[in-house]
Amino acid sequence: MRRIPMKRTDAVDHKKCGAVIRKARREAGLTLRAVSNNSGLSVQYLSALELGRRQWSRKLFEAVINAIDSAISDD
Repeated sequence: MRRIPMKRTDAVDHKKCGAVIRKARREAGLTLRAVSNNSGLSVQYLSALELGRRQWSRKLFEAVINAIDSAISDD
């Protein structure tokens, strides 16, 4: 599993988190739907997170990273 460094801070750049997730998802060759199915999030909500229109929490970030990792492992 690829480790994405996270700094503890009160100021979270939600657009940057979304860009990191989108890049990881695309590099893995996964669609929003595939990650949605593995994370339990709707495609629309996941898209909004990737675009920085919704706020990331640590729990959401970890769930999406785990969903990407799980989808890669299933192949």
